[in-house]
Amino acid sequence: MESSSIVSQPGPQYHKVLIAGVVSSALTLLAVYFLNKTDLQVMDYWVDGMIPIGLLLAGMMAGSGYGIASFVTGTKITKNLLWIIVGLQFFSYFAAKYIEFHSQNLVYKDSQLPISFWDYTDTMTRSFSFVQDNGKQGGEFGVWGYGMLALEVAGFCVGGLVAPLILRSRLYCESCQVYMKNALLMLIPASLAEKKFKKTETEARAEHDRLHDETLKKGDEVQKTLREQAQVNHPEEFKQALEAYRADQKAILKLPVYVQVNLSHCPHCRNGIVGASVVAGKGENRKTTGLWSQAVQPGFVEMFKPSVKI
Repeated sequence: MESSSIVSQPGPQYHKVLIAGVVSSALTLLAVYFLNKTDLQVMDYWVDGMIPIGLLLAGMMAGSGYGIASFVTGTKITKNLLWIIVGLQFFSYFAAKYIEFHSQNLVYKDSQLPISFWDYTDTMTRSFSFVQDNGKQGGEFGVWGYGMLALEVAGFCVGGLVAPLILRSRLYCESCQVYMKNALLMLIPASLAEKKFKKTETEARAEHDRLHDETLKKGDEVQKTLREQAQVNHPEEFKQALEAYRADQKAILKLPVYVQVNLSHCPHCRNGIVGASVVAGKGENRKTTGLWSQAVQPGFVEMFKPSVKI
């Protein structure tokens, strides 16, 4: 009998991702426990009374294991896996609160009997209040404290999703079950450097605007040409068009508008996706807008070995 030619593919390694996340959550809760022993209630820090920054940071630390394991094992972050992570983060939040409660050894004043965790949670939730600008404690929230509790839980869960969501946004090779590696190939100018003119320098301003329009037009033409070359699988011409800008990369990076050309590739099969996006603005106002993306074959990726580090 002939042996079968069917080769089984490795299935999703969700259990490794979940175990890693549970471990990072346990380590985070252990750190919270020891910090609580020093009277440093890190999970009680809020910003402007609406942002539970302490819980967000703790959630990020607790959920870091999910992201690390996903990247190392090549396990894709799916919607179902995200929901499981949310559930585990929800459980971890109350585990952290229990550790906070247990570290205080609280008892009822009259009977000296230990306070239950649920009574502690209800009391702390209803007595929630903020310190006012004058340094005095504000009024208790009462039943509305459960709204703040919901914000706390949401903050911890959202923090735990940061690393998984970052990975989920990355390109993924379905056939090899690994995340693609990304490489910046080149920056292409799409504007001139900003320059201020006096009111009397009308001719200089007009010339600057003319050159700016030419640069913008040329940048647009180049990115369209690159797309055509990628579509017809001409890596030599594609690379040659990029090389014209290599010497000016630092200067282009400072321009208010430029085109960014990237290549994502699978380290196993070496198939890839090349794409261009326009970057406009500066600092916090900088915005990146995708222009196009094109699947390319291993031969295309091979042309950029120094850049993509195959």
